[in-house]
Amino acid sequence: MISNSILGIIIPRREPMEIKLNEPWITSKVRCQNGYAYIDKPFWNAEKQQADHKREYIGKYDGKSFAPNKTFLRLKAEYEESIRRSKPGPVPTDTCLRQFFGATYLLDQICDKTGIAADLGKCFGSLAPQILSIAYYLIIEEGLPLYRFRRWANTHRHPYGKDIPSQRSSELFGLILEDPKMKYLKYQAKRHSGKEYLAFDTTSISSYSTLIKQAKYGKNKEGDSLPQINLALLYGEESMLPVYYRKLAGNITDVKTIENLVKDVDFLNLEKLKLVLDRGFYSEKNINDLMKHHHKFLIGMKLSLKFVNKRLDDIRDNFVTRFNYNSELKLYIMTLTEVWDYSEERTRSGEIIHDKRRVYLHFYYNDQKATDDKIRFNAMLDRLENNLINGSPLPEDEHLYQKYFSIHETPVRGKTYSFKEDAIRKAERNYGYFILMSNGIKDPVEALKIYRLKDLIEKSFGNLKERLSMRRMSVASEENFEGKLFVQFISLQLMSYIKKQMDENGLFKDYTMQSLLDELDTIEYYQQPGKAHHLSEITEKQRKLYELMQVPAPS
Repeated sequence: MISNSILGIIIPRREPMEIKLNEPWITSKVRCQNGYAYIDKPFWNAEKQQADHKREYIGKYDGKSFAPNKTFLRLKAEYEESIRRSKPGPVPTDTCLRQFFGATYLLDQICDKTGIAADLGKCFGSLAPQILSIAYYLIIEEGLPLYRFRRWANTHRHPYGKDIPSQRSSELFGLILEDPKMKYLKYQAKRHSGKEYLAFDTTSISSYSTLIKQAKYGKNKEGDSLPQINLALLYGEESMLPVYYRKLAGNITDVKTIENLVKDVDFLNLEKLKLVLDRGFYSEKNINDLMKHHHKFLIGMKLSLKFVNKRLDDIRDNFVTRFNYNSELKLYIMTLTEVWDYSEERTRSGEIIHDKRRVYLHFYYNDQKATDDKIRFNAMLDRLENNLINGSPLPEDEHLYQKYFSIHETPVRGKTYSFKEDAIRKAERNYGYFILMSNGIKDPVEALKIYRLKDLIEKSFGNLKERLSMRRMSVASEENFEGKLFVQFISLQLMSYIKKQMDENGLFKDYTMQSLLDELDTIEYYQQPGKAHHLSEITEKQRKLYELMQVPAPS
């Protein structure tokens, strides 16, 4: 309660209530207090160097109907203008323009085809064209810093249509908040759920910044000695497009990430999820968690697992025969049905429930892999032995010494060693074998084809990450890091589409991704006062490239 000192009466203070307005440009919560509706609008506070909030009043609300004010109408008009600019049409102009158009047109078409533009518009409103323009710049101008954006923006047709100064781009990154970001990822994930297997993997990003809380020293997949964060990625096996990501602390191992992935999937409201995982994600708990939520999975298995090794021993003597040879794969293959001992702990009672679930173990043997395994294993033993002789064994090799060496040290003879023959023979018996497990795929040929796609995507992602300068990142704040990472994810989606089309159509024989974009970028867009726009000549080669990218040529 507050007192009105003029009238001398007590007026109750009404708490703000949340209301919903069906407007795509409103990405923040709309609240109403004392009959006035307002947006709790985020902005970059340059003085405090952090994201802040302010109220922007957009009209009146009486509990039943909403009456917009001038601010509401202005913001709506700005949004509609930004959408119009992102899809330029033959609108007369009072200025002369000549801009490069072909490459950004391709990216526009990909955004429309994949739903990227629509989903960004629904989630970020007026920020969407700016996000897309920076993403386009990162793709077309490989390796250039953001302070060079102005020159590119003046010479290229792009969604935002204006310059984004370096300071403004930092503010933009700070305004990419968690709520609209997660909504976008939810929309994108829904476009792929149930249609294809989704591969899950992690990668590391090193950071020079000391301000990133989750940057920790861990096992870096790129060999860097810098603090890192890990990035968990979910991407389509057929589309080869990344659809979801999550930032992890740099010291989190792969096997610990599945529990949170299951929670993320619940948040994304994905149904009929089908996951492909490498063997680093295997644990009994992870398999039980996936089964508990009725998710289908295909996962690589370690030969050291007891139940896997036992089943392999059962079939080993009769496995590498003509009867099990697959001419298509040029491998020996076999599938066994296995019973999984499922267990689940009830949340409230703590009761442990046990059940039997069916899984399929797919066994494969490859002669070439057997040779490669033999060379690799003996090279490892040679390295360990040489380091031991030179007195310089590495601490990270301790478990290998314990497994394959018997080391003794006496005052008289010093340090002596011998090989553990039984352990070595056991490893040699497994040359050439690899195993997959699934609760949904019965056919070993189908299982291997799907799993191999995952390997192709991993290699592709490594190349694209290099191109986007995601190996090492330097930013001024945690908020900027999150925002920049999201914009780079948008770029990654677009580049993944281009790379898939280039792979399928054999374009890498004649082009790199950069040279293909350069070939299209020569198409120019002209505007003259009082006339509709027109384009420069489009060659047959350029038309063919658009066709192979599965988008219509510009007209």
